[in-house]
Amino acid sequence: MLPYLLSGLSLGVASGLSPGPLLALLVSQTLRHGLRDGLRVAFAPILSDAPIVVLCLVVLSRVSGLGHALAWMSIVGGAFVGYLGYESLRACTVDFNGPPTAPRSFIKAVLINLLNPNVYLFWAMVGAPMLLKGWAKNSIAAFAFAGGFYACLVGSKVLVAIAVSRSRSALTGRGYQIALRLLGALLLVVAAWMFAGGIAGLAAPGTGTRNR
Repeated sequence: MLPYLLSGLSLGVASGLSPGPLLALLVSQTLRHGLRDGLRVAFAPILSDAPIVVLCLVVLSRVSGLGHALAWMSIVGGAFVGYLGYESLRACTVDFNGPPTAPRSFIKAVLINLLNPNVYLFWAMVGAPMLLKGWAKNSIAAFAFAGGFYACLVGSKVLVAIAVSRSRSALTGRGYQIALRLLGALLLVVAAWMFAGGIAGLAAPGTGTRNR
């Protein structure tokens, strides 16, 4: 269970702090409309991710030879997580300069998340396969991954909103750059773990048949 919990925690923090459309909206809404609107953006993924997660789980669960498919998905997902780690190592600051936005922050955040291809890529290649693998081992592992992921995803965005509401320089200072580099290194570790799990899954007997 512990590897799934740690993976969920690290991926959640990385997703919450890495520069992207949702973080840019959170910063913009917090600066222009206050902390309350920033917090609405922070909690939006709980709603917007639900249909994406369900879709990915349904599609993957209907794949014949699920064990073999999950092994390959773990390898591909590891490559994707490695790319996210590389991007975190390269990223420096968040762009504050965006088009003016009105309130209705929660609706805007939900729409941005639903239209963000990276969300679909993450859940198709990393999140949903991890949930299915965890469920096959122990249902608690799956809940640990999902709970850890969303606790850190939302929690980190809440902290960003609070920091931005107090200081515009919160996401341009050296501390934020160091945090991103540490997260990048942590994601590379998760990527290596996923690679190793995928290779082990391919080598294990019986991966070509669906477990009942």
